[in-house]
Amino acid sequence: MKKAVIGVAVVAVVAVGVWVMMNYPPAPAGKATGSIVKPGKADVMQQKLWDELAKQEDNYLDSYAEYFESRPDEPMELLNAFNEVAYNITGHGGLWRKTVPDKYFGCANNEHMPICKKFKQELNSFSKWDKFQDQMNDVGSNREAKKFIKQHHKELEEYLRYYVPVDESFSAVQATPFFSENLASAM
Repeated sequence: MKKAVIGVAVVAVVAVGVWVMMNYPPAPAGKATGSIVKPGKADVMQQKLWDELAKQEDNYLDSYAEYFESRPDEPMELLNAFNEVAYNITGHGGLWRKTVPDKYFGCANNEHMPICKKFKQELNSFSKWDKFQDQMNDVGSNREAKKFIKQHHKELEEYLRYYVPVDESFSAVQATPFFSENLASAM
């Protein structure tokens, strides 16, 4: 008797399953519905940063040309490219610490000039970015890099907008918010 009850139960479950499959066909999904997969927020942030960094390809990032063409999902490379730009812009031998003061204002030989004094005062603002670059250098995997970008994307974008000129010409340097807000008044 026990075997008969189990047999009837199995047949009933199978019959209900067949009936459900016949009466409720699966709904189309994916491209069949006309929908598209949208990138996640982290991917959009990375793409936006790659777009901003691509503007510096000819100035500081010519070795990253293949990344700008293929736009890979490699957060570590994105941080490395950003770090390269940051080193060239606010790093110890970079644009704002060396090139602009010495090349455009002769501060290496004329430290007493008001603009040179102002540059010296502004050096402290770059220490924040030195520490930020140290944090980036501590990132060791794509997973950590993705998390870092997610946490700091606004700072990364702000840095590129505020400090980085379109090229190293004097007019481009003067057009940066950093120059206009901090140095223009000393000229």
